[in-house]
Amino acid sequence: VLQMKIFFVGLQKVPYANRACDIRLDSFAELFVKCGCSVTVLNRYSAQKDIFDEIKRRRYEVVELIKHKRTSALSSILYLFSVVKEFFFLIGYRLKGDKNAVLHIYSGHYFDMLFYWFIARLCDYRVIYQYVEYRLDEKRKNPYHRVNAWLVDKCGAKLWDGVIPISHFLKDRALEQNPNLKWMMGPPICDYAQFDRYRTKKKNLVLYCGSAGYFEVIKLVVDSFNTSRLSESNRLELIISGTKSQIQKVKDYAPSAIVKTGLPYIELIKAYNEAKVLLIPLRNSVKDISRFPNKICEYAASKSVIVTTQYGEPAYFFKDKVSAILSDDCSVNSVAYSLNWIAEHEDQIEEIGKAGYEVGLQYFELNSYKEKIMDFLKSIQ
Repeated sequence: VLQMKIFFVGLQKVPYANRACDIRLDSFAELFVKCGCSVTVLNRYSAQKDIFDEIKRRRYEVVELIKHKRTSALSSILYLFSVVKEFFFLIGYRLKGDKNAVLHIYSGHYFDMLFYWFIARLCDYRVIYQYVEYRLDEKRKNPYHRVNAWLVDKCGAKLWDGVIPISHFLKDRALEQNPNLKWMMGPPICDYAQFDRYRTKKKNLVLYCGSAGYFEVIKLVVDSFNTSRLSESNRLELIISGTKSQIQKVKDYAPSAIVKTGLPYIELIKAYNEAKVLLIPLRNSVKDISRFPNKICEYAASKSVIVTTQYGEPAYFFKDKVSAILSDDCSVNSVAYSLNWIAEHEDQIEEIGKAGYEVGLQYFELNSYKEKIMDFLKSIQ
């Protein structure tokens, strides 16, 4: 058992905003607690609704550096004040005499990394970074974001003692900068007990969950489903996030699909468990190869059949037509071909779903990383 303090820093609204990062950070916080660590999430100011009732159920501490209030005029000032307060909070912990602490950073801003690196050097803390996105691949108009992307992906790793990359691609990029960096592969993880708690009979549903902002991907999903023979006996369900106009665009394009938005996490689990097929087509691009969608661990936990492509991280873990269906490429014809294969092999669906679940238990389940995370934390001490 590790006697170590872990501070989660760099964001606000963790873990209650229902973002993919909240699910990931909540899982890692629970994992650190299971290893015997004391975990505190330090939330910077955000003018959002009060969330304290939801926090009470968690086994780690959540500190709002400035209490949430509904305000807009003072948001920037209060945010900056929360950063100042965070500085003294972290320094104050060291002044109490305990230096065996880790700053666990989740932020896409290089200046945040410098900020926490400076605190760590003052206090003899360690710094670990959750590396989940290759920012250089994004085309950014804003000069700040262009410079920031270069600094994060080309210089950031020199400021870290350890890194938890979400993909092999990001691990390689970090080690190019800092060959001595300690690392632990950190694919998406979640608590499979939650999915087991809401098991239900499968329905004739093919489901896709994603952002309405990526309309090209949703269009591919809709076209692939409509082209396939699965559309004859199944309905397409789209669980999407986005603006009202983006969501309406999806509804207009797929009028026969079931479209849901803003689902609480428990309802999302139930939806995954109900679906027969879960779609997540990844493209042959740096963006898709470098990331590892959090949905993969949740899809696997549902015991439904995962349909993805041979590109990116899932192909490292799943075997085609054994534990998932891997399309040859990210095209309507290829994904529709995979869906047709499922329609022709209904008798194999249950076994493929169970095999995907077993892959998840080994690689994506919270408890499977306990020894790995303990070894990783010991390596940076």
